[in-house]
Amino acid sequence: MHWFMLLLLATLIAGGYYVYQRLLTIEREIREEQNLVSDQHEEHSFVETPPFDASTPEKAPIVTTTEEDLGVEILAFVALNPGLSQAEVYARFPDSDRRELQKRLRKFDQAGSVRREKEGSSYRLYPV
Repeated sequence: MHWFMLLLLATLIAGGYYVYQRLLTIEREIREEQNLVSDQHEEHSFVETPPFDASTPEKAPIVTTTEEDLGVEILAFVALNPGLSQAEVYARFPDSDRRELQKRLRKFDQAGSVRREKEGSSYRLYPV
């Protein structure tokens, strides 16, 4: 009976070690993807707008963003960057809810506007 308990304990320790190593690998992959996204984000040159000056209302920028505009921006971003990950889309549109972006990308895939390919725990996006 003692041998059985010892064997059971050794199996549990080995299983715990395997799970721990697997979690470390997943964490490493996530960190690499985040670094890739931040590196690519830094490579893109964006036109900076001058700071908003509330003292001169005639110079206040008029910005109207609708849900349709956001969809067009997402499709344009995917078209300009084929093969990007969904995480890169989240980074590009930080003010948008991540779940809403996921739903929108899934709808684009179903409608045939974007092709999603599963890669690990995320998707790669390609224009159609």
